[in-house]
Amino acid sequence: MLNARAYAWLALLCGLLVTIWFFFKPTADNAQPDESEQNGDGKITSSHHSKLQKQVDTKDSQSALAPAQDELANYGDTTTSVADDIQLVQNLIEVFQYHLKYDDALPTAGNKELTAAMLGDNRYEDRFISTDFEFINDQGEITDRWGSPLIFHFESARCPDIRSIGPDKTPWTEDDVVLPYTFR
Repeated sequence: MLNARAYAWLALLCGLLVTIWFFFKPTADNAQPDESEQNGDGKITSSHHSKLQKQVDTKDSQSALAPAQDELANYGDTTTSVADDIQLVQNLIEVFQYHLKYDDALPTAGNKELTAAMLGDNRYEDRFISTDFEFINDQGEITDRWGSPLIFHFESARCPDIRSIGPDKTPWTEDDVVLPYTFR
């Protein structure tokens, strides 16, 4: 016969098992992936990310792109301003943070590391920038329309100010265009 203390431990254990089951029970979102959830490399992606990604031919340099693939479509367009270009990059950073949802998703070291993460060097290997995006230089940095790398200044891990050094290609001069991060 069990005493009151044993019943309490048994009830606690049952509650814990129900809680674990509730959070990890098989659902359509976390069930075993089927053939359609494999990318071209044979890697299985989570169904969450499979739904978010647009599958393209992975035999070329374009692996699966996340939904932000068109975020930079008008970047460098002559009918827009440099401030518009910088706003597009800022929007892309927000989409990147929103979709990856982990604390260290956004590298704060600088342009090269941030660009690498958006090219797929992140936990889920999601691409947010096409590898043939014309505004990435040989060093792997996003450039402005004059070919100079953008400068990212992080006030915090989520808030980069973005600077184009302008047509004179000299930082901190009058022709620089700076977009401070704005909270939305």
